[in-house]
Amino acid sequence: MAPAGIYPSLPLPPEIILSVVWNMEKSSHRLNLALCSRYFYDIVIPFVSENIRLVEPETRVIISLVQTLLRSPHIASRTYTLEINTWETEQNYDINIGDSPETLPRPTADLRIDRSLVNEAVQRLFTPTDEPARSKLMAHLLAGNEDAWVALLLFSVPRLRKLSLVVPYNTDHVLRLVRRAAVRVPPFDTRPALNHLSHLYVKWWDTEGYLNSLFVWPFYFFPSMQSVTCKKIGDPPLYRGEEDVVTEGEVEGGNLSKDHVLSLENLPKASQVTQINITKSHTSDGMFSKLHFCEKLKSFKFEHCDSYSYYSSFQPTHFFQGLSLARHTLEHLWLAYDYDSYDGDEHYEGDNDAFGSLTHFTVLKTLTMSAINLIGKNYLLDRDDLRLRPAAAQRLAQVLPASLESLSMIHIEGNQYIPVSLQVENLLQPTTLSACTPRLAFVNLLGVFCEWEVSSTTYRYSERTPVFRPDVLRRAAELNDMCASVGVKFGIMDTRVALFAETEEDSY
Repeated sequence: MAPAGIYPSLPLPPEIILSVVWNMEKSSHRLNLALCSRYFYDIVIPFVSENIRLVEPETRVIISLVQTLLRSPHIASRTYTLEINTWETEQNYDINIGDSPETLPRPTADLRIDRSLVNEAVQRLFTPTDEPARSKLMAHLLAGNEDAWVALLLFSVPRLRKLSLVVPYNTDHVLRLVRRAAVRVPPFDTRPALNHLSHLYVKWWDTEGYLNSLFVWPFYFFPSMQSVTCKKIGDPPLYRGEEDVVTEGEVEGGNLSKDHVLSLENLPKASQVTQINITKSHTSDGMFSKLHFCEKLKSFKFEHCDSYSYYSSFQPTHFFQGLSLARHTLEHLWLAYDYDSYDGDEHYEGDNDAFGSLTHFTVLKTLTMSAINLIGKNYLLDRDDLRLRPAAAQRLAQVLPASLESLSMIHIEGNQYIPVSLQVENLLQPTTLSACTPRLAFVNLLGVFCEWEVSSTTYRYSERTPVFRPDVLRRAAELNDMCASVGVKFGIMDTRVALFAETEEDSY
């Protein structure tokens, strides 16, 4: 504590103290400032919990945090960002998801739990008719089940805006409560929860396997949700059963009981999500079953990676069907296949398939896609073949929307470079450009363009340097001149070395 009499000699107004607080990114630094004196404490303590970050937290830490928030609603209401990097779910393995009654765990004696406080908080999450569910959650809380405490934590911060979760295997209680809140099961029909949540980041915790997308799906339907970012997510197709939406066979990411599968009748009619960013993930239906709920989607990024599933399949036409539902709102599209992730399984792969025409995507501004998926394998021809099929040279121009401002074609292999460049050359013709893509301002080509040179002095393989092939540079210079003549910026990058080159004269 500060020495007596410090305030008359240092009368810092609250505005100055708050200015210092707002420039502190870490909550621990804010807490240290709050503990300097009672005067500082009263001003600073409401801002200590604005951003909470837990990394593999101990059970006692989570319990202490939740009980502090429950005792201090004014502090809980100032929590806007919550990040939890994995938590213990071992006690969930004893949860019975079949028809036989579950044996509830016994309380853990050495945990400091305010039963009255916690019981009151749990009662707010259920109605009197939900006594079995309430009793189950309460029993797991008293037993120190971290998964149950994380679930209660999510519902103890009423103004939460951003949530980041690295999800462990077999999470259960979090899913149950989030699902109930998303479909407005009473009492959430009159007392909605998580209605300020706007940004979600979810990642699977392990280097193997994936998190089933049904665990993320309920978050789409909270009223303020705008952005969903996921990594290592598996998205099996949803299809209609007699009662519930079900998934194919066995899935990773935990037990999928009927309790965890959302009924279509209970779902809201639409999601407010405008941005979806999914990487290192896979889907079997192009997320069609999810996208048709997203009527306001503006940005969509999906990197297909099938090393996390033996039965996934990248099929661009499925993405086309799903994204066509957002053709009047989608402004940014990024679709790619992670070739390094191929698992070698002998199932159909659509990495050579064409996505489809984007001309009906009326507000699309930026586009990143494999050249072969965008143009189509049958249209990537050399000069001699184009003389026999002159109409094929216009394929790129024919599939792009008039609203497009930025085009990036990726995964260009060495033998595709000239055919792709010929498509770009035809697009850049003044009459074609003004008719098809009058707003185009940037063209970027990404692929395999470099050779590796070894130093002539050391001849060490480890010191080799990536150098653009001469034929690539010559053609790039021609494209750069064409772009400059019509007011378009041109770029080329070898994706293997993350080397970007602006192909201007002073670059050579």
